[in-house]
Amino acid sequence: MNKITDIILVLVFLINPILGQFALLGGRTSQETFDRGVASFNDGRYTNAAGIFRKLTKSDTDELITASVMMLMKSEYHAGNIANAKLVGGDFINRYPRSSYLKDVYLCFGDMFVNEGLPNVAFGMYLNSRRLTITKATQDLLDERLVKLVSLGLNIGNINILEMTEGNLVNKNILFLARAFSRILIGEPDEAAAEMYKIDSDLLPEIYSGISRTLIRQTYKPAQNTLAIGVILPLTGHGAGIGQAFLKGLYQAVDRVNNDSSMIVLSIFNNNSDAVESLLAVRHCVNNPNIKLIIGPLTSTNSIIASTAAQEMTIPILLPESSEDNLTEIGDFIFQMNSTLTMRGRLAGRYLAGELDLDSLAVIAPFDEFGHSLADAFMTEVDALGKTVVAVEWYSGIPENLRRQFMSLRKIAFSLQESSEYDQYLGMEIDSLDAMFDISEDIFFDIPESDEKPLSRSDSAKIVLETIQGLYIPIHPGHIQYLGTQFPSYNLNTQLIGNENWLDLEVLTQEIVGPHINGMVYISNYFAPVDFSSISLPALDENVDLKYFYHGFDSGMLLAELAGTKLESRLSAKDKLAGLDRFRGLTQIISFNTNSKNINTALRVLEYRNHELIDLGYFNCDSIIVNFPAIP
Repeated sequence: MNKITDIILVLVFLINPILGQFALLGGRTSQETFDRGVASFNDGRYTNAAGIFRKLTKSDTDELITASVMMLMKSEYHAGNIANAKLVGGDFINRYPRSSYLKDVYLCFGDMFVNEGLPNVAFGMYLNSRRLTITKATQDLLDERLVKLVSLGLNIGNINILEMTEGNLVNKNILFLARAFSRILIGEPDEAAAEMYKIDSDLLPEIYSGISRTLIRQTYKPAQNTLAIGVILPLTGHGAGIGQAFLKGLYQAVDRVNNDSSMIVLSIFNNNSDAVESLLAVRHCVNNPNIKLIIGPLTSTNSIIASTAAQEMTIPILLPESSEDNLTEIGDFIFQMNSTLTMRGRLAGRYLAGELDLDSLAVIAPFDEFGHSLADAFMTEVDALGKTVVAVEWYSGIPENLRRQFMSLRKIAFSLQESSEYDQYLGMEIDSLDAMFDISEDIFFDIPESDEKPLSRSDSAKIVLETIQGLYIPIHPGHIQYLGTQFPSYNLNTQLIGNENWLDLEVLTQEIVGPHINGMVYISNYFAPVDFSSISLPALDENVDLKYFYHGFDSGMLLAELAGTKLESRLSAKDKLAGLDRFRGLTQIISFNTNSKNINTALRVLEYRNHELIDLGYFNCDSIIVNFPAIP
C-alpha cells in the first residue's frame, strides 16, 4: 500500500475517539506502546512495528487488541513476511467479523493478492473492503484499485460468483461493468451491451465513467478480434526515460491500428526498473487468461528474469531490446525482436568475406564482453568462408587515442604490401623460395641500386595502404565522435564496416569525418526514418534516444498483425510469432525462423555515401534481400 495512504489511515486511528480511550481502557502504558508502534510503522521500520503490535495483541482491551492485530498484519505485509500477514489476517476475519477494522484487513489482503499476481482474488477483497467503508477518502482509494483491475479483464466466472453474494448496489454496478469489459475482450459485444444496460450510472463513482463510455462505444461495433497484451516497462526508476518513450510509440501505433475488425488492449505494468517487479508483472499477466502474450521488459537483467518466468509459465514474451546470446535457448516461448551480438558480428563477417568476397580483413574492437562477442563472431564467420583475418586490435574505455592500434594496422599492411610485391615479381611465395635456396637476391638478380632515400616514419605514414581489404570497427554508443575523427589520419584505403552505433548523421556529415569514410557499411537492427509525416514525434528527455519511441511504434504495428487473426490461446500466439516472416515496421524488419531459435535474423545493411545513408537491403538469415515489403 502507498506509504502516504498508510500514514493518513494511521492518523485516522489516532484521532478516533475510541482509540483516545486507550488510556482509560488499557492503561497509559498500552496507549504509549501503541503510539510507538504507529511511529515505527510510519517511519518504515516495519519489523520493529510488528514486534510492538504483537505484544499488544495480548492486551485486556478488545478495542486495543483488534487495532493491534490489524496493524500487525499491515506491518508483517510491508516487512515482506507475507505468510505471517496472511495468517494474522485470516485469524482476524474469523475472530472479529464485526470489527470496524475489518475493511482495512480486506484492503491489505487485496494488496497482497495484487502483488502475487492474483487479480481476481484481489478484486473480491477490495469489494469486501468497499462494502464496509464509509469514508470517501478510503472509498476513492479502493475505486482506484478496482478500476485498474477491471481494465485487466477479469474472469467472468469469478465475477458471477461475487455477484451472487453481493448486496451493495454500488458494488453490483462495478461487477456489471467488470463483466461487460471482459465480454468485450473475448469478442462478445452483444453480451457486453446487455451488461451495460443493467448499470445505474448514478450509482457508479466518477472514476469509472471513462471505462463506461469506452464500453458503450465498443458495444455498437461488430465482434472484433481482440488481442490483450501485457506490457512490462520501466516507467519509474533509472530506466524511466526509455520506458516512457517506448510506451508513447506503442500507444500511437495501437491508436492507429485499432479498427472495427480488430482491437489491441494493453495492460501496462510498471516494473520500476526492478527485476523482482518484472517477475511479479509476469505473474500478473499469467493469471489473467485474457492476456495472450507479453512485450517487454527493456533492460538486459529484467529481460532475463522475465523470460525465464514466462517460459516456465508458458506465455509468449516479446523482448524489444535484448541482445543477449543464448537467451532464447531457455525455451520456445521467448522471442527476441533485437538480434544478438553474435548474429551482428557474424553477418558483418559474411558481408565482407561473402557478399564482397574480400580477404585480408582486420578488426578494431572494445576490449570487453560487448567487443569480444562481436569480434569473435566476425572472425569465426570469416574463417568459415575461407578468408583471413590478418589483425585484431583491442582498446579499453573511451577510444580517445587509438594511434597504437592504427599504427599496428599500418605496419601489418606494409608487410602485406611488401609480400605482395615480391610474390608478383617472383611468381611464387617468398617463403617457398627461401626454403629452396640459400642465396642472395643480389647474386640472383642484377638489380641496380636505387637513388631514392629510404622512407622515414613520417614519410611512410603518407602512403595510402590498400592491402587490408576490409576493417570491422564495432563501437559503443556515443563513441563515434572519437573514432570518426581518428581514422582519416592513417591512410588505410579499406572497406569499413561498423555497427548501428555509427549511425549519427550529425557526426558523419562533418567535413573532418564524412569524406574519409565515404562508402562505410553498417550492419544494424535499426534504421531511423528521415521523414514520416504520419508519425507524430513526442517530446522526450534530451538524453533519451528516439529509437525507443520508434521501437515502441514498430512493436505496436507488429501486435496489430497478430491481432488480425483471432488467437484462441497463448500457444496459438506463440506459433503465430514463430512463423513470422519479414514483417517491416518503420525502423525494423522482424523475421523469425526455425534456424534462428526465435531471434530476429533481419539485420539492415546500410551505406554512408555523399552525406546520406543508403538502404542496401537486409539479411534474411544468410542472404541479402533487396526487395522490401511495403511499409504498413
